[in-house]
Amino acid sequence: MNTSHVPQILYQDEHYLGVYKPAGLSSHPTRDPKRPSLFTWVGEHYPELASATLSHRLDVETSGVLLFAKTREARQCLDQLFKQHLIRKTYFGLAYGKGCSEKSGTWQDYVRENVQSKLSRMEIVNTGGDLAITDYETIGEGPGVSLLRFSPHTGRKHQIRAQAASHGHPLVGDALYGPFSQDQGLPTFRHWLHAAALEFTDPLGKGAIKIESPVPQDFYELLRKGVHNKYLLLNKPYDVVSQFSGEKEEKTLAAMGLPEDVWPVGRLDKRSEGLLILTSDRLWRHQIMSPESHKSKIYWALVDGQPSSIELETLRAGPELRGKKTRACEARLLAEDEVHSKIMNMYTSGVPVRERKNIPTTWLEIILQEGKNHQVRHMTAAIGHPTLRLLRVGYGLFKPTDLLPGQWRPLTIQEIVRLGQSISPQ
Repeated sequence: MNTSHVPQILYQDEHYLGVYKPAGLSSHPTRDPKRPSLFTWVGEHYPELASATLSHRLDVETSGVLLFAKTREARQCLDQLFKQHLIRKTYFGLAYGKGCSEKSGTWQDYVRENVQSKLSRMEIVNTGGDLAITDYETIGEGPGVSLLRFSPHTGRKHQIRAQAASHGHPLVGDALYGPFSQDQGLPTFRHWLHAAALEFTDPLGKGAIKIESPVPQDFYELLRKGVHNKYLLLNKPYDVVSQFSGEKEEKTLAAMGLPEDVWPVGRLDKRSEGLLILTSDRLWRHQIMSPESHKSKIYWALVDGQPSSIELETLRAGPELRGKKTRACEARLLAEDEVHSKIMNMYTSGVPVRERKNIPTTWLEIILQEGKNHQVRHMTAAIGHPTLRLLRVGYGLFKPTDLLPGQWRPLTIQEIVRLGQSISPQ
């Protein structure tokens, strides 16, 4: 079984050359002349094959079969075969979570490159993209991970990685599409995808050709060992500090029955309520808390008085706090029925709120892209409407509604993907 970290010749005839590419090696030469590639490796180790040309490519961290054309006729044939999707490709990947809800099936999505992203990233779109079709099948399951087989019918950039993440099964170690940091206690810094086979009928007369690279042994070892980090969601009650120790008589997270070795991702002050994420993955925690993550946090604030439209615009523009301007945010008035239906279901009853007979109170939804200390309270005070009660109700696309105050549960892999979409770097 091929577990080598160096390239190997898998197949060769007078027209075609199949080579094993290890993870971490580029397919083609890059702008950096010192960076090795499979193309240059072939020329250096087999000078007689220096004129061979690559007909396709694999991502740097993807291992497996790459196909070269040794002659002009072969190159023309392969170009047509790839263009017409007549080369059958088989991949194996380790994905987070249990296997797909249906053991096998087909994903059909439209994909398009996000040109606004600093990273070369594909996204699933409803219109305006290219059709991507991939068959999938769950082959095995381990603790927190699954082994999936993929058979793409089209050849879009990052097709398997983007579709797997979109359908709730991001590849293990995929820092671009997955919700986690690359570390995860993994033995190798890579996304765990392997191109296991290429099959085609040779137009030049060789008949059926199949070039295989068996799944590396470390895939099965990781499947057996699994991934064991914890990712939890807590509905923090009022009057509880967001840490595991505090002053005498203070209520802390230690009373919530949480597992050991988890840490809060950010904080809510003692008087604030709502969603608090905890994890044992220190790198992921750092990634989410980084100012560069552009995380979107949703708060509901009960404020003193009723802000005018001008005051709301000032809030949205980002008022100045202690001599520094805050980022622009989203802010809107909330309807009473929208608030009370959620308050009754999710948040602490009997919270003391100051009431003044002749001054109304108003609920606001405020969505921030940053997290300064007591920021919402300072922002509403800056426009003349102090916060009387504060709830965190979501992170971007992630707005769960199933936890009572003091309750917690593990995040599902689908929720972590959704959460990751809310905090990914722009």
